Amino acid sequence: KNLEQMLISKKWLIGLGGLLVAAGLAIGLGVGLDRRGKQSGQASSSSDPKSTPIPSSAPSHSRDDSPAGPLPVSLSLTSFDPKMLAGYDECSDFVLELGEMAKYMANVHIDRMALQHYHNEYFYNTPRGGSGGFNDIVMLDNEMVSPQIISDKSDNSNSNTGESSYGTNNQVEGVDEADTVKSDGVHVYAAYGDNLVVWEASSGTEVSRTVIPTTDDEGIPLCDSQTTDYCYENKEWQKMNIASLLMHQDRITAIVQSPYRIRDQDSDQDQSTMHGSHATRLFVYDKSIPSNKGPLTLIAQKDIQGYYQSARLIDQYAHVVTSTSINAWYHLYDHLDPMNFVDKSERHLDFYYNPKPDLKGMNETEYRIAANAKATELIPSFAEQLASESLGTTDISSEDCTSILRLILYSKRNDKEGEEELSPISFTTAGALSNFAQVTSFNINAATGNMDGGHGKLSTSSSGVFVPFNSYSNSVYSSRDMMIIAGEAYEENSDGNWEEKTVLFAFSLNGDESKAVSIGVVPGSLLNQFSMDHYSYNDADYLRVATTSWARWSIVGDSWGQTEESSSQVTVLSLPSPGSQTDTPTNMEIIGQVDNLGKGERIYAVRFLGTRAFVVTFRQIDPFYTLNMEDPANPKVVGELKIPGFSNYLHPIGDGNLILAVGQDANEDGQVSGLQVAIYDVSDFGDPSQLKKFSENKGSYSAAQYDHQAFRYLPKTEVLILPVSRWDPRFDGFIVYDVPVAPEKKIAVRFEISHVEEEMNTCWSHSSLTARSMVFNGTVTTMKGHTVLSHALSTNEKEWIVNLDVNRGDVNKEKDCGYWWK
Repeated sequence: KNLEQMLISKKWLIGLGGLLVAAGLAIGLGVGLDRRGKQSGQASSSSDPKSTPIPSSAPSHSRDDSPAGPLPVSLSLTSFDPKMLAGYDECSDFVLELGEMAKYMANVHIDRMALQHYHNEYFYNTPRGGSGGFNDIVMLDNEMVSPQIISDKSDNSNSNTGESSYGTNNQVEGVDEADTVKSDGVHVYAAYGDNLVVWEASSGTEVSRTVIPTTDDEGIPLCDSQTTDYCYENKEWQKMNIASLLMHQDRITAIVQSPYRIRDQDSDQDQSTMHGSHATRLFVYDKSIPSNKGPLTLIAQKDIQGYYQSARLIDQYAHVVTSTSINAWYHLYDHLDPMNFVDKSERHLDFYYNPKPDLKGMNETEYRIAANAKATELIPSFAEQLASESLGTTDISSEDCTSILRLILYSKRNDKEGEEELSPISFTTAGALSNFAQVTSFNINAATGNMDGGHGKLSTSSSGVFVPFNSYSNSVYSSRDMMIIAGEAYEENSDGNWEEKTVLFAFSLNGDESKAVSIGVVPGSLLNQFSMDHYSYNDADYLRVATTSWARWSIVGDSWGQTEESSSQVTVLSLPSPGSQTDTPTNMEIIGQVDNLGKGERIYAVRFLGTRAFVVTFRQIDPFYTLNMEDPANPKVVGELKIPGFSNYLHPIGDGNLILAVGQDANEDGQVSGLQVAIYDVSDFGDPSQLKKFSENKGSYSAAQYDHQAFRYLPKTEVLILPVSRWDPRFDGFIVYDVPVAPEKKIAVRFEISHVEEEMNTCWSHSSLTARSMVFNGTVTTMKGHTVLSHALSTNEKEWIVNLDVNRGDVNKEKDCGYWWK
């Protein structure tokens, strides 16, 4: 598939997406999404004196004359409360509250189905704020946002033959991030589909290739014609995929994403309550190269719940974050559809003119009563199974449930005087059981055993929390002592409008254990992990967070219009000091805040550097803000530079008073024109200036805008290496730039490294190398797609090339070919 076809496909998708958005907006305006119902009843009192009843009103969109009340719901906590961090003393309480939360979910779904089928009213999941549809908070710029670099943890040395830099580009010094490529300076270890490939750093000679096993940690294999017991169903095109690597001393851990789902041979249905059951697998290998150049020796393995999101290695201790959505559709929602309660002969389905059944023979009251009864029947087994899967055991009676944070609603009503207790809302199901996030910790050096001689299983500990489904994977931050997981929440203001919030969970990291110790809430939404920073000052600890509060839109008169501009803020919160933590969970209190940054814009880049911070916002021009963060109680903007274009990635160079930025150039109207590399002078912190810039052709971009580990800068030789894709002239590879710090010298292209040639448009495997570069003694190694190339930085000469698909042998072109330029 060539680049022109890709561009055409992208345009078609954008056009189709625009039509769908327009259609959805028209429907939303036509049916009135912001209905607000009154409470129709009160929940029964709970036997638990500590629990807070949630009124058994129909959710906020239900009609005032709802003919049948919802199921009564009672939770020990309703919303953001540090008590949730203590977890459950008894696992039976965990199961009980899972059942209560499932009732909440059933109430929302039954109410939606009734209003849809009997009143022609529709709902859409999770608008960004607003009163359940109107006053929604929306993105003004709907392109993918990207992370930024905070620090470059590289192994740099200056020998006679040149500079070296092959360490992972990490956010925090002393906290190694998982990446798809690792090196010890002698060998390079790379994730390539389900292969862990090792080659000599100097010559490119492949010395080992390990295929990841498909059998899980309990010995359950893939299904085949001989399998009679439990097994994993696999499609012909599905394979294990190494998502990331962690390396320490003589051990390397492959964090593997599994596409397989366990199946009972007596049933063709996936029975899991979690979509990500056994989806992430950890394999610890001895990284020593076998004498026969065979596969690495597998020491231990462990399956964990959820899909891989992020991982950190602090000394020899690994902390892996996974997340999985809850399979509520199969276990609950699908059974509550009105069609299930109507005789088949009464179902009249016309997908062209009436895409819902004509529910003859069943009125709304009868449906609600029948659906409530069905939900009551299903919920106990659903809660029991969900508890078992979240704990990773079939017998929860002997488990420690204090590591599972208590359930709360992530949508908090305004507690107005004279009103009853907080009640659930129905514009979003993200406030309940949507996602389960887990921090799994282990000692990478403690794994023992030889898989060839016996079953070695990795010993781990874990902490888990149910979070909203729109908690993004890049909202994980870690210092050496604390890991922060962020998720989106909603809170009703005094005007009855819903505002987006970011809820922050702080986990202390102590060796091979993690423990939830604090919770905080800030306004707006995060850009990514670099929007957060753990900072110590005067024997106290703080968390600094940069967020954007999105613009509000609503019906103004007879038309749809913006009622409030977007803006951004930087908030400082108190954080428990690692050395003074107690068993009592705490709130992260807001200590200071600076707001109204970039009115009408959103954050594109954030960088915290000690007592200084840098924030980039953009809509038409790029305000580059400098912030004084010395006083945690009084952060303030001290400088602002407005220039066309925007930066996605910020990196300090020189003496720390120069900021190297990678982003997009643009004209005065905000129309982007291509990749831009720029240097900002912040020596006068109150008056920052753009020292120099270099712009590529229109249609060019770099993966480093979205992936900070794709960026590599050599401080001694003042060289920048970026993966670059360009439409015209066609190019897909890496560009080596000279980026001198001297003011009189310009940024310039030293040379280009193409990873795509015309003759390469052939049968490739579906495996692919992530765009990465490393430098060994003045020689740059670039990795992308299926090839690895080596060039001398001083002469630009190619020294060697490795094709990782060269020994594929005979392949089935119908199944095993991916015709992509890589």
